[in-house]
Amino acid sequence: MKIRKSVLIAIVAILLLVVGSYFAALQKDRKESPLASTYNSSSAGLMALYETLQDLGTPVDRLHYPITPDRLKDVSVLVMAANPRRLEYAADEDGESLLEWIEDGGTLILMRRSGEADPLRPPDSLEDLAGELDIKFESDSAEVRRMTFEETIDESLWHTEAWPAVSSPYTAGVRTVVQERTAGISLNQPSIFPLIANENGAMATMLPKEKGHVITVASSSLAENSFINRAENFRFMWNLLEGHRGDGKILFDEYHQGFSLDRDTWDLLQTPTLRATGLQMLILLCLYLLARGTRFGAILPYSDYRRRSHLEYVEAMGNLYARSRSDRHVLETLLSHFKEEVHRRRGISVTSSPAELEKLLGDQMPQHREQIETALATYREADARSRPTRRLVKRAARNLEQVLRLMDRGS
Repeated sequence: MKIRKSVLIAIVAILLLVVGSYFAALQKDRKESPLASTYNSSSAGLMALYETLQDLGTPVDRLHYPITPDRLKDVSVLVMAANPRRLEYAADEDGESLLEWIEDGGTLILMRRSGEADPLRPPDSLEDLAGELDIKFESDSAEVRRMTFEETIDESLWHTEAWPAVSSPYTAGVRTVVQERTAGISLNQPSIFPLIANENGAMATMLPKEKGHVITVASSSLAENSFINRAENFRFMWNLLEGHRGDGKILFDEYHQGFSLDRDTWDLLQTPTLRATGLQMLILLCLYLLARGTRFGAILPYSDYRRRSHLEYVEAMGNLYARSRSDRHVLETLLSHFKEEVHRRRGISVTSSPAELEKLLGDQMPQHREQIETALATYREADARSRPTRRLVKRAARNLEQVLRLMDRGS
């Protein structure tokens, strides 16, 4: 028995651990998600920018599939941000489709994340794609990285300002922007010109490509929820997006942030969270099978079953009703039984109310009208109470039974 209890306790503990860890992971993702996604409402997300554009009537949409020329047909501006979850950008395929679309007049906005060169973090997968488009990011120094929560309290450690490098329609009305501290963008060819810059170099650049453009932003923090309302950040992003939208729409890349509609069930099962949950469920199943397949104790002898007498059954039912305080159910049963007997003996409908029964029976048995009125009045008194007393229920039962006996004598 002790072994059985310990196994059951272990099963319950593991089940609570699975459920608790699942909900804890959900809450952590909601509060601390690092994705630069329009679905992310935390500080690192782009939801504020996306929903503000929607409120202003700007045609915006999300990309949930791999990049192909057909999916970029009606798109004027494509916004791609680096992701920290290392969902790879297919540089050859994406770069070829993007380059063809850009040369036909499209505008690509690439946004890098600050501190991706931190030794503790993997390299930015967006840099491979940027290389295909002749864009090169400068390497972050050891001091430039994404700050810890404690460091974010002192804004001077991680905030930096930038200002228009040259006068252009994209910097109209923009005096300064605020973003996380990061290295700049390399001006490795004459056709690249800076839009905004600071002491660390160019923070946003533009590269013409045939009929289109490639706009590069050194840090996606400039457009993130925690920064978009600071300085002239939104004004700058608005100038970039509206300046190139034309008659097309603005598309935000969510496919490389992990929000893909092109993944099958096997891809979903490969996620670390589901694999950990599956392992825990397997352990739980093994413990359950162990508990069901192991005998805990000696075989119990067969006990001879003997029928109880009717008197014991009636007594047990009476005790059950008394303990459960089911007096109202007893009242309903009494009335139902009384109606059935009256219908059988006097032909009065079983759907008649107590008041109708009193009148009809009184007309048929005028010599016993007083007893009939007393019996049904006692029943109504008990039925009117929320918790009728046992004495009142017994008196109602005796009075109704007495009326039935009077009916037998009269017949």
